[in-house]
Amino acid sequence: MGTDPDARAYGMVIIEWCKRGRLEEAWGIIEEMRGRNVIPHISSVNVLLRSLSERGEMGRAVKLLRDIPGMGCSPNFMSYSAVINRLCGYGGRMGTVEKLVVEMMRKGHRPDRTMYSLMVEGYCVDGEIEMAVGVFRGIMEEGFVITLGGFEALVEGLCRSGREGEAEMVFEEMRRRWDGVGARF
Repeated sequence: MGTDPDARAYGMVIIEWCKRGRLEEAWGIIEEMRGRNVIPHISSVNVLLRSLSERGEMGRAVKLLRDIPGMGCSPNFMSYSAVINRLCGYGGRMGTVEKLVVEMMRKGHRPDRTMYSLMVEGYCVDGEIEMAVGVFRGIMEEGFVITLGGFEALVEGLCRSGREGEAEMVFEEMRRRWDGVGARF
């Protein structure tokens, strides 16, 4: 028709390809946009990030996340969350998680309760109990209450490493916090 697609039109195509599980085509649209100097809407990039992460293509998801500024837009909390939250579930990837969290925070985005909790779980899976405890303490200082999955992973990790007394203290601290907000533990 003699007109070039804009970011909105490209975005709809990216989203549709992702819905259909055709991530190569969605990635190709991103590359085409880059070639035509069309700045994508971050929401359509986030759909591709989430789709790559859900499929377990973490290397590509991290690469895309890091390439976003070169596309002329900025990653937002949802961009980081889509990648970081999934990376926490893959053993041996917490170093990458740490770098991405630092980058995210430098850009003014703070981890939420879910991200912190998944980081605790990830460190426990990797056997890095000290790091898990550190993140747990950070969660408490921020005023968050860890998710049940994060709590279970931390207590189990502490017990597995012979630190049952510390696990009991974590349990009591969590119970006090839950009682303080009127929730049942």
